[in-house]
Amino acid sequence: MQHHPTRTARKRRSVVILALLSTTVIAAACSRDQGARPPLVTTQSDPTTTTTTTEVPLSPNEQGTTSTTVDQSAPIKLKWVRQVGGLGGDDIAGVTGRNNTVIAVGSTDGATGPTSGGRDAMVAIVDTDGALSKLQQAGGAGSDRASGVSYGGEYALACGITEGGFSSAGSFSPDGWCTQIDENAQFGEIAPFGGDADDALTGVALPSPPDDNNSPQPNSPQTDAPQDGYVVGSTSGILPGAEDPSGRGLGDGDSVVARVDSFGESVWVRQFGSFGTDRASAVTTTEDADAVVVGTTSGDSAGRSQGGLDSWMARFDRSGNQRWSIQLGTSGEDRLTAAAVSGQARRGDERFLAAGSTTGKLGDTANGGDDAVALALGSDGRRQWTTQWGSTGNDRATAMVADGGTLFIAGSSDGPLGTLRTDLGPGGARDGFITAIDTATGKIQWTSRFGSAGNDEVSSLAVTEDGLLVVGGATSGQLTGAKSAGGIDGFLVAFELPGGGGGAASSV
Repeated sequence: MQHHPTRTARKRRSVVILALLSTTVIAAACSRDQGARPPLVTTQSDPTTTTTTTEVPLSPNEQGTTSTTVDQSAPIKLKWVRQVGGLGGDDIAGVTGRNNTVIAVGSTDGATGPTSGGRDAMVAIVDTDGALSKLQQAGGAGSDRASGVSYGGEYALACGITEGGFSSAGSFSPDGWCTQIDENAQFGEIAPFGGDADDALTGVALPSPPDDNNSPQPNSPQTDAPQDGYVVGSTSGILPGAEDPSGRGLGDGDSVVARVDSFGESVWVRQFGSFGTDRASAVTTTEDADAVVVGTTSGDSAGRSQGGLDSWMARFDRSGNQRWSIQLGTSGEDRLTAAAVSGQARRGDERFLAAGSTTGKLGDTANGGDDAVALALGSDGRRQWTTQWGSTGNDRATAMVADGGTLFIAGSSDGPLGTLRTDLGPGGARDGFITAIDTATGKIQWTSRFGSAGNDEVSSLAVTEDGLLVVGGATSGQLTGAKSAGGIDGFLVAFELPGGGGGAASSV
């Protein structure tokens, strides 16, 4: 077992969670109602100025000018494909770009050798030419999983979930945790996260480093060093030091947003929710280093419930103040599981973007089962457009990144969604997909489906500095051009961005 000492000056915050799932799924923390709360006071209604819904595949006429320039069988060029793992079960849950490498994290039951107990957290570093340079695993006596990773220009920060013994020697209660990942895929000191109940960390985001095309203004938060990041997740108890931005009081089954330093230690924690079950699923950052968070609720978390499971989106500033929040949904199951930001506030084109799935009609047409859905909010938190698309099967968007004026969304489908790429395999029971959407209008440009003969689940998406779009996930088969390690493998598929990319964005 690899030993991970904790800082002696760090006060241990005991944590509890986990439902470490089968290879590709993280279970949400359980929730218990603790009685009445004060009325919700910091939410707003969900005015929608524009709503568009598009089924895919599109006809040439529906695609407008893009139909004459996009090859629907392979709209984006394949660069390389890689499967990662051991003889048993492995998965990739998060991916980010760092310089000329890709960092992928997840879990394994033995990628490099016997686990410390249960499953171990796994880190793989792949060169942007597709060569696997480093593969490491680490864990405690229980099962452990890295659920997300982000790179902000100075360091890579990963977060995850443990059943115990990983984030603190001698502890066998479930914990959330964060740590830095070095260039050799080694875990740094583990910072535990949580309270005395069940807690989970499911997403992490660091502010993107400035570049020539997106330089911060003088004295911008992005010029500060080192830059803090954000983690999100859920709790079934009350986190130490947590404040409630909604003014409703703390309780079980709440969403969690925290600002963390470069070591993963909490700077502040915000906890909020409803009478039902609430969970923060993903986080991204704005150009001024605010946090934009998405999640789910079965109650009135950021507005009034529409029935079933609703989604919400909120923005927090660097001090932990909630700038706005919005809840949306149908009478069915509505999930937002990915977030991104495009444009710039000073240019007036900043948009807050989210993606997920719905069994209802968030747009104009439902296609059957779960449909993929994406939406854009303006700087004031008002919805600008909503796009819903899908096959007759179940289609779920799970990751997204914005690159210039294009929003790339990835997910999984068990129906005939988009055009199958035969260069990656014959497709199977469940395949991965990528959809390109215009960020200004919500118009679908193309949808491409890929998969082995087995089941392929997509979890994550990132853009590298040298212009690659990298998709991460897990497969029970063998993708064309990759070598199976056995059992269920984590996979990485890299495509060449038409515009060359630009940055180490990530989505988990």
